[in-house]
Amino acid sequence: MTQSITGEQIDHVVARFYARVRVHPVLGPVFNGRITPEAWPAHEDKISRFWRNVILQERNYHGFPMRTHLQTPELKAPMFADWLGLFDEVLREELPQDVAEAWSGIAHRIGKGMRIGVADRDADKDAVPSLF
Repeated sequence: MTQSITGEQIDHVVARFYARVRVHPVLGPVFNGRITPEAWPAHEDKISRFWRNVILQERNYHGFPMRTHLQTPELKAPMFADWLGLFDEVLREELPQDVAEAWSGIAHRIGKGMRIGVADRDADKDAVPSLF
């Protein structure tokens, strides 16, 4: 990223993003069905640590995001477009343009991998795989 980003900015973006996720017509039911109101702060902290690990190399996140997503059957591959669109909105509103674009690029690469994994989970195992 051309301009640096702080851990506090990451925390702020994550909090703003999940505030929108909770009320989103597609994503809200998936997240709210798995995360109780009292568990949201811990979830946001975990995701902030994920992003701090990715962006700042803080190495304080210990999780398995792909496994978590694959173990959520109500999460479907097309939902990643909603997820990334909402995330991009928050990034554009909260960060300088170059920082938002750089973070968005990382998020889209990660999201593509997650989407492919979820699509494969749900695919007919006898069908020819579709990667795009």
